[in-house]
Amino acid sequence: MRLIIVPVLSILISVLSAISNQNSPLFSTGWYKQSRKGNKTNVKNVSSIGPSDFPDSEYLRIGGRIPVLYVNAVHDLVKLKYLSISSSGIVDVLPGAFNNLPNISKLNLKENGIKHIKTGVFNSLSLTYLYLNKNDISVIESGAFDDMTLLQKIKLNSNKISAWDSQWFKNTPSLTLIFARRNKITELPANAFKNLIESGQKTDLKLFLSKNNIIKIDPKAFSGIKQLGQLYLDRNKLTELDKNVFNELAIIEIISLAKNQLTYLPDELLSSLSVGTLNLSFNYKLRCISAEIVKKVRTVNMEKIKINCTCSKSLEKYAKKIIRSNACTNEA
Repeated sequence: MRLIIVPVLSILISVLSAISNQNSPLFSTGWYKQSRKGNKTNVKNVSSIGPSDFPDSEYLRIGGRIPVLYVNAVHDLVKLKYLSISSSGIVDVLPGAFNNLPNISKLNLKENGIKHIKTGVFNSLSLTYLYLNKNDISVIESGAFDDMTLLQKIKLNSNKISAWDSQWFKNTPSLTLIFARRNKITELPANAFKNLIESGQKTDLKLFLSKNNIIKIDPKAFSGIKQLGQLYLDRNKLTELDKNVFNELAIIEIISLAKNQLTYLPDELLSSLSVGTLNLSFNYKLRCISAEIVKKVRTVNMEKIKINCTCSKSLEKYAKKIIRSNACTNEA
């Protein structure tokens, strides 16, 4: 019985909280600016960010202590293209918080305390850029970014995301820039980016997954992708890569695997792939890189890698491709 009651109580508390918030001011004191270099206008006891309290301009930057963006918190600003509510202590954004903003293209909610991204908050907005970096996000519902057909860039850097959901980003045909650096992601699952592919093949897709805790990449993580612009997996905890992890790809302009804990790279890793730049620098445990890998790239960065001398000799014919500042070692 307890397992049934607890979720019901949780939903009830959320509903009551939303009602309570809507019966009190959105924020008591704050300010707004109508241009980047414009002057601040102070406001008090704001019930909502709408045409009655704020100018119907194309640019609006809001400052103030705003714990919750409840239903209709921002509404009916029909000319608005850019909205910024950063560093305002926001911990929750409810579905329906942004209503009737037909021309909104950029939304900046960075440097708040948002923990949970819910379906229904952003889906109906005509956003091209969404900034959610430097929050406390640990949960993103599977449908939270669906049907954002104009979205080109999303920033999720510096949050607490621990799992990549392969269900994210359904029907986002314009999305080419995904920033998810400095999170706690441990694994890239099979078909991790399948919805991006189903939305249309993107030759300039750039994935920034640096400085997570990634220890495993499923061999089919990039299934369906034929071409990538840039793939940043640097500063993770990778010790190995499956030989088939890139086998469906034909071209990647940049792969960064710098500052991992790689000990070995299979000869077949890039067998079907053409790579512009491969960055393997600062993988201190790596002792050899196959000539089969090096010949598939335009440039390979091997700085601070103690390649053994036997391996180094086998790569002499590719010396012009290699960026390396250290001498070889006799270590196995």
